[in-house]
Amino acid sequence: LYRNGPAKFEIGQASYNHWFDGLAMVHRYAFHEGRIAYHNRFLHTSPYIQMMSTGQLSSGFETARSTSLASRILKLASEAFGDRTGQTYNTNVSIVQLDGKFMALTEQPVPTVFDPISLKTQKTFYFNNRLFGHLSCGHPQYDYQNQEYINYITCFGPINTYNLYRVKATSDRRQLIARIPVRSPCYMHSFALTENHIILVEFPLVIKSLPAILGGKAPMQCLSWEPQRGTNFL
Repeated sequence: LYRNGPAKFEIGQASYNHWFDGLAMVHRYAFHEGRIAYHNRFLHTSPYIQMMSTGQLSSGFETARSTSLASRILKLASEAFGDRTGQTYNTNVSIVQLDGKFMALTEQPVPTVFDPISLKTQKTFYFNNRLFGHLSCGHPQYDYQNQEYINYITCFGPINTYNLYRVKATSDRRQLIARIPVRSPCYMHSFALTENHIILVEFPLVIKSLPAILGGKAPMQCLSWEPQRGTNFL
């Protein structure tokens, strides 16, 4: 049994204020003849290495380090194409077994692969296709009948889209199901899956991408609560 979550929030006198920013730790519970063996390990992601080597907090959901406009635009462009820079993210949300690998997820669309026995961090995982997007859902749904994962990526641009996809549990290649254009994308941490439908629940928590790009704001600082929009079921 594997679990994942935030486990380190401070270094020196500095500390994170938001739950999502805690550094990722993987937990493994092994059951045998009525006994349980427990093992845990921090994922040695880029934020973990940076924080432990510099003694400073790395950027996260609520925390933003100062960067140049050029670097933010470059980062946005690289994320849209799957970010093949080798950078690993603070993948502290969930765990899946995909393409014969164990991997930890967060809301950036680049998982972290780890060894299922030692829990040692191995590498980043790249899908074998170009499906554009900047913000992924950290909780993909599993279709047991078709043995595949269902998820979506939000892509920011002149036309914002939710890109829904499926990927077989034994594959590394995503298949686009639908591309849904939206005027103002909303922040959705999860979604629902039935036998025949994928249901996105758009709460009126709107993502303003320009403050992140132009002003270097953290993701949480780019969320706008607009209750007059109501809640939409797609």
